[in-house]
Order: sequence, then structure tokens, then C-alpha cells
Amino acid sequence: MKVFITGGSGFIGTRIIPLLVSNGHEVIGLSRSETSDKILNELGCKTTIRGKIEDSSLLEKTASTVDAVIHLAFNLDGFGSDPTYDYFKESIVASEAILHLAKGLSSSENKSKDKILINTSGILGGAIAGFNSENLLSEKDIFETPQRPDYYSKISIDYPNLKNIVIRLSPIVYGKGEKGFLKNLILISKLNGFVGYLNQGLNKWTSIHVNDAAEIYVKALEKNKETNIYHALSSKDGFKIKDLSITLSGKLNLPLRSIETSGDGQESIKVFGPFISMVLPLDIPASNDLTREKLGWEPKELDLLDELNKNDFYFA
Repeated sequence: MKVFITGGSGFIGTRIIPLLVSNGHEVIGLSRSETSDKILNELGCKTTIRGKIEDSSLLEKTASTVDAVIHLAFNLDGFGSDPTYDYFKESIVASEAILHLAKGLSSSENKSKDKILINTSGILGGAIAGFNSENLLSEKDIFETPQRPDYYSKISIDYPNLKNIVIRLSPIVYGKGEKGFLKNLILISKLNGFVGYLNQGLNKWTSIHVNDAAEIYVKALEKNKETNIYHALSSKDGFKIKDLSITLSGKLNLPLRSIETSGDGQESIKVFGPFISMVLPLDIPASNDLTREKLGWEPKELDLLDELNKNDFYFA
């Protein structure tokens, strides 16, 4: 297949592209810079298209020339380091792009083959929508959050000729090069001189190794027979935030401290910042039984806590 990928030079994209190329697919990558051009070319992209996901006409035009689209692009530049960085603003930018990609892909002149649209969303959105340990999020559950809409229902209705796929990522995707929640929790701990968690830390999160996540995208592209939602997580049991904090405390040789969120919540904001202090106490377990069944997928890498205990590069 001819596949257009956004975010191909990023954390997950750099794992997906070699798998696509080795399986015989022709990959076109969206690139923001000469540096990205070089990365994409070295990974095996046949063509790079210079532009940004805000360029709706470019997205539609390029998507109209391919068989499938994988949308990964999400700007994390400044996440955790720039106080002006707005995670939800960047989420909306990434979300809006999928509408233009769907429009372009659906309008393709080549109607002889089913077109495949793979969008990226997050299991975190399920917690914001009210799912938790008592109401476990599954792939059958459809929801929209204003913070990061995936437009799954809208695209399924507006473009019925597309195989519309959404992959909900775990809040922590780990591996070399990670610069999301895990990196920021480690950085915050170093700056504070202690590893903090909120309240009792008994709430659960999910996680997945970047290599295992990449396999889900490729299998969804090649094995999918219908419109579906898939969950990228290693285990529905997840891990307790306190257990993660204990692991970080041991690896960083820093004391452990519980931060109470009672009152005005200013202490937690002071320690973690407004965004992480808001999401860290959420309960974010989920099921991915259907993902495993339909894609024949099983995680191959170590789970998060074992991975952290084994590898020191996360803490350098």
C-alpha cells in the first residue's frame, strides 16, 4: 500500500516506518524541517512532503493520492519545560487535522480499494469521560471529549467508504526517546528533590512500550477488515501510581512524598504544574481484549516497572 504518515519522525513514527517498509509498503512522510527530512529518508520513506498539520489543503491533497493514512503528529515541544505550553491546545490542532486527512482520503480518485484511515487518540480521554476501575473502558465504548476529540463517529458517518480506525494510546508510552509523561515525572522529581504522588496513589494508569505500540498500528493497517477502535496497552491491570513512584524513588535515590489534593490544590500544582496535577490522580485502566483478539497481537517488551528497573537511560 501507499501510506501517508504524519509524525513519522517522532517517537512512535520512527518505529512504525521501518516495519511498513520491510513489509513492502511505500511510505510518504510529512516533514516540518530538513532534520525531519533526513530522519524520514533514513527510515525508508520514498517521499517527504514539507509542511505542517495546520496546512489543511496540503493534508487533503496528499491524502487523496494514497491508499492509507496514519496520523501520529502531536507537538510535544515544550511539554514540561515551557510554562506557556498548552497540551489541550496542541491536542485540538492534532484532532482537527484528521478531518482534513479523512476528506482527502475519501475523495481519492482511486476508488477501487478500501481506504484506511488510522487516527491516534488516548485512553486518558476515557478517564476524562468518566471511565474508571468500576466502569472499565473497552474498545466498544465511544466517547468524545472537548480536550481531544477523535471524531470517530463523525468520520464513520461522513465518510462511509473509509475503514475508520482509532488507536487509543496509553498515557505512558515508554522506550528510548520518550518525552511525554514519564520523562516529565522524572524531571519534576529531580527538580523537587523528591518523588511525589497524589493522595494515596492507588489510582491505576496503563502503559505500553513504543515497539509494542508500533506493532498495533501496522497490524491495524494490514489485518483490519472493518472500522474499529483499538487499545494500545500492555495490561488492563495497569500499575498503581504509587508503585511507579516507588520505582522512580529507588532509581533516582530520592525520598518519596505524598501530596494531598484537598483544599485549594495549590500544593499539587506547585509540585507538578497545572496539567499533570489535574491528570495524575485520574484512574485510567482499560481493556484491550478485542485488540488482542482481532489483531492477533500480544506485547513482547518488558512492562513499565520492569523496564525502568532494568534500564538506567531513562534517568540520565
